[in-house]
Amino acid sequence: SFKEYFDSTILYMRPLLLFSWISFSVQFFDIWILSKIGGFTEQSYFQVAHRFSLIFIVFLVALNNINWKETAELTENKRISELYDYVFNIMRYVCCAAIIFSLFLFANSENLLTVFFGKEYVTSASIITFELMMLNIIFHSVGVVSTSSFYGSKRATVIVLFQSFALITGLFLSIYLVADNSFFRFGLDLGSSGLALKILIISMIFHLGSYLYFFKDSNFKYINLLKPIVIQLFTVSFLAIPITLIINLFINSPFPSLAINALFYFSAISIIFLIYPKSLAIKDYEKDY
Repeated sequence: SFKEYFDSTILYMRPLLLFSWISFSVQFFDIWILSKIGGFTEQSYFQVAHRFSLIFIVFLVALNNINWKETAELTENKRISELYDYVFNIMRYVCCAAIIFSLFLFANSENLLTVFFGKEYVTSASIITFELMMLNIIFHSVGVVSTSSFYGSKRATVIVLFQSFALITGLFLSIYLVADNSFFRFGLDLGSSGLALKILIISMIFHLGSYLYFFKDSNFKYINLLKPIVIQLFTVSFLAIPITLIINLFINSPFPSLAINALFYFSAISIIFLIYPKSLAIKDYEKDY
């Protein structure tokens, strides 16, 4: 019956009611203050970077439902040890994909913006904003996995508190980084770059924090939970940045440079995955408690 269905789902949904309003209000404020201080140009820099980051986030939406279902089943069957192992493993896989995707866009930010919007659009502000939002994909992915894991394990209130505090903290950080002196005495007036930096800082602190907190009653050590992400960042960065620098030395045209870069980059990732998968902390990775 509808009542039985409602009673079974309200446990998960109740904490979302207030959070949804807080989230909407803070996001609206971010858009408003950037438009007021930076105008249309700064707003366009941020929106373009945000739209590119959504490419990977669309994939995460589908994964979010699967992860929620799996963690709910493990929790319902009281297989708690398996639950922690599952979340640890899915986090490694998702982060690896996010890092590979985001660092390619990060390293090729100038060429991407030139190809899609022309040289007139490419400025230091648009590039920095784009790069910061691409890095945010990594930590946003951590947040998606940890959030759905909290919901699935019937700890929705905990993650909502994390996210609400993050949003409120981010509100003040937006004022500090985006506002100018006429709006706030100590404002740094960084425009779109400031808003992107705020999002990255909040994601890094609170998404990683919520991920670690999920394991507080497990046998995992916090350093070992973060180790795979660090390994993946180091390995992929070692490929993405040098490949881009070398190719750009010989090819000045944006589109050919981007195409050849993608070919070499993803080929190198595939070779490493096949020959030495431990460097990506996914296949044959030995987890430490």
